[in-house]
Amino acid sequence: MIYDQETETRPLDEQFAIDRDSFRRQVQYLFSRSPFYQAKLREAGFNSAAEVGELDDIARLPFTEKDEIRATQAESPPFGAHLAANEEDLVRIFSTSGTTGVPCYLGLTRNDLEMYATNVARGYTAAGFRRGQRLVVGFNAGPFVAGAVYYGFDRMGCSVAPVGTGNTERLVTAIQRLRATGISCTPSYGLYLIDWCGQAGIDTRSLGITNMITAGEPGGGDPMIRGRIEEAFGCQVRESMGIGDISLSVWAEDDDGNGMNFMARGFAHVELIEPSSGEPIPWEDGAEGELVYTALQRESMPLLRFHSRDHVIVNMQPNPTGRTGPRIRCIGRTDDMLIVRGVN
Repeated sequence: MIYDQETETRPLDEQFAIDRDSFRRQVQYLFSRSPFYQAKLREAGFNSAAEVGELDDIARLPFTEKDEIRATQAESPPFGAHLAANEEDLVRIFSTSGTTGVPCYLGLTRNDLEMYATNVARGYTAAGFRRGQRLVVGFNAGPFVAGAVYYGFDRMGCSVAPVGTGNTERLVTAIQRLRATGISCTPSYGLYLIDWCGQAGIDTRSLGITNMITAGEPGGGDPMIRGRIEEAFGCQVRESMGIGDISLSVWAEDDDGNGMNFMARGFAHVELIEPSSGEPIPWEDGAEGELVYTALQRESMPLLRFHSRDHVIVNMQPNPTGRTGPRIRCIGRTDDMLIVRGVN
């Protein structure tokens, strides 16, 4: 099933033409609203939106690093000089886990939040979740951006029990008593759940799970990990991947199960680069590289050529579902970030 038929199956050349217009408007917005990018682009020799050029020329522009975001928030708390919207227009404020001691805050306008919700709805629909389905969420949402996933579930019409992490007995009880058939969690938690149920004398297949979507860390697409979970629960496992500064469910697998599709289409532009040199890599079957993102319709904190540090391999084979564009499998990170319970 496809949530957004027109967008998800649009020919790539048509999508690029749309994105070209969006990019032009986004760059104009940066020059008029973002002190951070006004300074950054001028330092790189671009004094106006016209000098930046078109989306076709994006490789000329400087990258944005996470450390720069941390630095500008430290210098201009709480949101930093890259906040391009009025503070009173922010309807949600999420944060990172603050592994360096101080969390980074992420503000979203109503339109930004709607964009996150759309991407979640696209991704979870692709992964097999349906309107009216009851599911439990095993992510540590709390103040973190993962909490935005619930707005996507609302859009889909799912019935959600936000159990969270730290109490597996409570999660299993919720599955049993609510007769939930879907679960969203990290792949490592899916494996842990198998062992926990074994020790508790619970047949995992008796839980009635039909769909599991994994996110928060690589591994859900690994054949051995996926195979063990699917065999234990008798369910379908599909993988999703997001990056909080851009969106949740930026990528998600569908029924074909051969890599994650780009679900943020229209909202972001993605590049594939060589991690050490930063040079662009063509989107070709079997290519490997790091993903770099540029926001196209962001109001609050638009990012330009943002390093994800996610290292992926590309599948360009036609998708029998009709979705167009590359599919990827995340095979690791190009940095040494530690991810715990889906939170970095």
